[in-house]
Amino acid sequence: MSQSGKDLFLGWLTDGAGGEELGAGTGITTAARAKKGRDQILRILNNHLTFHVTSSHSLTISPNVWEESTGLMKSLIPPQSAEVDNDTVMANGTAVEQFNAAHGSLKLGIPGPEGALKDEVEKILQEDHAHTVQMANGQIPHHLAHPDIRGMIQPPSNGHPVPTPNELPPMPPNFRTVDIKREVERVRDMRRRIKLDASNFSAMERKEFSMNGFDQRQVTARQKALPSICCYTFKDAPEGDHTARLWTSDRVLPLRIFAGHLSDVDCVKFHPNSLYLATGSSDSTCRLWDVQTGLCVRVFLGHQGPVTAMATSPDGKYLASAGEDLAINLWDLGTGKRVKKMTGHTATIYSLAFSQETSVLVSGGADWTVRCWDVKSSGGLATKSSGGGAGAGEDATIADANGFVKRAAGGGGGGTEATTEKEEDDNFATRDLMETFPTKRTPILNVHFTPRNLCLAAGFYQPPVGEMPFERR
Repeated sequence: MSQSGKDLFLGWLTDGAGGEELGAGTGITTAARAKKGRDQILRILNNHLTFHVTSSHSLTISPNVWEESTGLMKSLIPPQSAEVDNDTVMANGTAVEQFNAAHGSLKLGIPGPEGALKDEVEKILQEDHAHTVQMANGQIPHHLAHPDIRGMIQPPSNGHPVPTPNELPPMPPNFRTVDIKREVERVRDMRRRIKLDASNFSAMERKEFSMNGFDQRQVTARQKALPSICCYTFKDAPEGDHTARLWTSDRVLPLRIFAGHLSDVDCVKFHPNSLYLATGSSDSTCRLWDVQTGLCVRVFLGHQGPVTAMATSPDGKYLASAGEDLAINLWDLGTGKRVKKMTGHTATIYSLAFSQETSVLVSGGADWTVRCWDVKSSGGLATKSSGGGAGAGEDATIADANGFVKRAAGGGGGGTEATTEKEEDDNFATRDLMETFPTKRTPILNVHFTPRNLCLAAGFYQPPVGEMPFERR
């Protein structure tokens, strides 16, 4: 913490700031009870906490560095060398980065089916295509008449190394009919998938649509950007240790124990290539583990509360995490760095899911809403500038090598306009919030994208206080 923060904290504990007689102030309660309470808190602080005070002014350190340099740093990250100064680590935020960099690059590529299985899948798809052409009597578009079937079978590259068969978890020596069926269905789903393109529905268009919603061009852009959401509500549904464990059905003991979190592990998610496992914990951190060795290879530090939901992107490059701090963090698995922070939910977030192209992220939570987020946009809190011409309310943007949009310096805009009550309520929502789908009284416990990009959401109906259950009416 900063020196001024430390002084205020100690002043509150000892009543030194007010100048009252020791034990006579209102730091906790009053008189003797105040002194007793302060003594108990001081005992806990002295026995269980370590304070690192930076000489840098608190305003010179970005909020992201404060979030990623919490008191858990010492327990989560191996000790720095003696010559590394605490102020340098705090100012640059390099402790987590040094830990992640020490484990080198990860093999996050998605492997395709092995040779013989790939040939069988290609044979079936060729037969399907020949049957389709025959049924169409030659009336078929040119781009569909000669599809690249072999290219569809092989997952597209995400720019990261692909693990070799020897580096992947052990697989059965021979494939079965169910394996062929699974790969064929994957390609069929990919060809019939609903393509979601959030870039067609910019933040300015979303604002204009919310005000009128009758412009056909904006309606079309909205339909192309947002998924179709089907929500299931269940009426009257009921509502360890610090490790994650890997099990197999033919053994009574775990294959791997992933130990390192400081509190309960609340959510787990496999990487698409099954070589890595992501975990989220009540210690406010996420970790990425090597399934083969059981070692932690990445630590993600930035949440301010327990992590309750995670999702890995289908292309294997990103991890999204959310929790009781009402924030969704998007992480780059290759570097271990946070790409951006998304806010807008008003209660704990229970579930996350990526669309198949990694362009849209859907979240559901205890605030009875399903929310859609633009993964590639820059995010950040919405600006209040207006006026001028087209795009006056938005900053100029550029795209980086990964397709993520970044705001350029400056931006159009004339004066300012008075904010409405709704705008004031939404001031904490970031610009990448595309749409909010409210339910009546259903906390959303799970959201899921099908292979064809249909979004499913599920939760239990939460009746108002005093409402009679349905079966008793």
